[in-house]
Amino acid sequence: MHSCFMKDEDIITLGNTRIRIVSTPGHSGGVISLFFETEENGVRLTAGMHGGAGLNTLCRTFIERFDRKQCRKEFLEGIERVYKEPVDIMLGNHAGHNRTVEKRQLMIQNPEGTNPFIDPSEWKRYLDTVKNRYEIMLEKEEAGVDLIEM
Repeated sequence: MHSCFMKDEDIITLGNTRIRIVSTPGHSGGVISLFFETEENGVRLTAGMHGGAGLNTLCRTFIERFDRKQCRKEFLEGIERVYKEPVDIMLGNHAGHNRTVEKRQLMIQNPEGTNPFIDPSEWKRYLDTVKNRYEIMLEKEEAGVDLIEM
């Protein structure tokens, strides 16, 4: 049996596409974010996917149950690590993260229009939203509400 391990800053090559891996643990220990170049109408663009936005594994109950004391620190460090990446196309690891369905509908309704997936400001907005949700979770915990029980 052959094992394959990826590590921070490794490159996965699939044909002529090179995908750069950035370690962004927190949600779980092995979370990675992915970045690769693509092209539309002769313009080179960078696509990015943040790997671990889920807060369920960052709540107090989960941390205590699974002894994951470093996960919150790692989560915030991971966001900071990829925040300044120059991302033109934000890909979500869930359709709601980047409104995949809505954007595709816009493309169908207006096939000659601009590509709604290309939005260089979406990456930072998304990461800001994730961080804000994390801060709200902490506030709720302080008030006695645990995310895992919500």
